[in-house]
Amino acid sequence: MTEDGKRYVLPEDAMYVSAHKELQKVNTFNKVKASLKRRHDKISAWFILTDDLEKTYIDEAGNLEFEDRILQEMDNEKNDDIENPSLARILEKLVEASQKKEGKNLKHSADKLIVVQV
Repeated sequence: MTEDGKRYVLPEDAMYVSAHKELQKVNTFNKVKASLKRRHDKISAWFILTDDLEKTYIDEAGNLEFEDRILQEMDNEKNDDIENPSLARILEKLVEASQKKEGKNLKHSADKLIVVQV
């Protein structure tokens, strides 16, 4: 994410931190890594673009890139749905899928539903 709020998607093969050697050298990366204690923890942190990071993530025209591929900008509305799906929407899709699959009524599906917050 940039300072002006634009979000970009990394290619699927570049989503793991092992692909980002230059980023791993930055002090902020080590702080974030030390702060993550449990699986699925999430931390947002800003990184200052050193010369090496700038060469890795920004092309000569100012486009965000990684490994010579321009990063695709995310639609913020779609991103909100992905990151913060409402419980009602999740339940609605679950019930719809269950009804289509088994042809059962809503009450029967709801009786079998358990919601756990982790």
